[in-house]
Amino acid sequence: MQRKVLTGPTLEEVRPVKHDVDVSGGRASGFPVYEQLIDRLLAARESDAQPHAVARHVCAVLSAWAYAGPESVSHMMARLGLFESRCAQYEVQNPAMLIRSGATLVQSPCGRVALLAYCGSNPFQLTTWATTADLRPPLVSVVGSSEARVHGGFYRNQRATWPAVVGALRDMLEGKPALSDETGTRVGKLEALFITGHGIGGAMAQLAAYKLATDPHPTYRALAERLTHVYTFGQPMVGNAAFTRVWTEVDLLRTRVFCHTHGFDIFPHLPPRGATSFRHVGKHFTDVRGTETWAEEARDEPKQASSPLDMVRAVLPLPNQVGLRRGFERLGRVGVKSVHALLTLLFKDATPYSFYDHLPTHYVVCSQPAGKLTEFGDDF
Repeated sequence: MQRKVLTGPTLEEVRPVKHDVDVSGGRASGFPVYEQLIDRLLAARESDAQPHAVARHVCAVLSAWAYAGPESVSHMMARLGLFESRCAQYEVQNPAMLIRSGATLVQSPCGRVALLAYCGSNPFQLTTWATTADLRPPLVSVVGSSEARVHGGFYRNQRATWPAVVGALRDMLEGKPALSDETGTRVGKLEALFITGHGIGGAMAQLAAYKLATDPHPTYRALAERLTHVYTFGQPMVGNAAFTRVWTEVDLLRTRVFCHTHGFDIFPHLPPRGATSFRHVGKHFTDVRGTETWAEEARDEPKQASSPLDMVRAVLPLPNQVGLRRGFERLGRVGVKSVHALLTLLFKDATPYSFYDHLPTHYVVCSQPAGKLTEFGDDF
């Protein structure tokens, strides 16, 4: 396992040249993005059963920047308002096992707040698609249920970094600066824990939350008491219908896990239809087209799994399917029958699933509250 640890920058080290922002129309405030961010995150627990706007934005930024190194993560957290945070990044790779797992853990300088982000696998790497698109993925049984099963690939990716993550969180419960070499130093004990992730990282975040909420071990129970919210973005489905039933029986999971889907993102419709029927868990939110805001989904409209052909359509770099269909008709008229037949097969009755809509940038933009600048905290 690779482990990188550092302490984030101070306010002065990241303060932009233009830190007093004055945007016409009163749309954006200045730098840092959030004053008293630690207090705002601690207050998120009061918004039980509903997302907290600041916490969701911070988690969206963290889940997106977790694909980068700890230096980038700590700088983004500082620009949001979390200065001098301790940041550790854990990574395990085993291509033969389809494992490319990454976990980023951020501890506030006072020790009272921690954020855990799973970045999973890069969506532009083959490992991601081999894991997510498997029609017959290996399944793992859930302890305490004879029928509940979860996706074995997601499970193993989450478990690969879990011992190191739990060890650090256990130290935080005891008031230790867990992500540094400050031996003998004491900080405040952990009060609020947020878990987040994008794509496969979102599936891993859900599995981590399930473990904390259902395991009777004293450390897990203590962490579950401090688990404030879980925010996932563009996450695939994790388990079967029996797992969904077990999930809904746990108050913590039913009220504090919030899942988000942008546009026609293909990943929330994965794994594709195959030998196992997967279901979503948690409260789900979709973006309102044209407003870049989130709205809760109706409970009677569950997401449907895609087909393998849907996945091909989603990743093809073709920008406008409607325009293409008109082109197909012209190809048929001029006699290019073979190309016309192939493209018609690909796009006949095509669903609008999109790989482009999965990019984490969309989730950051939709989660950015009105009146706030981007995570960079300036306007150029």
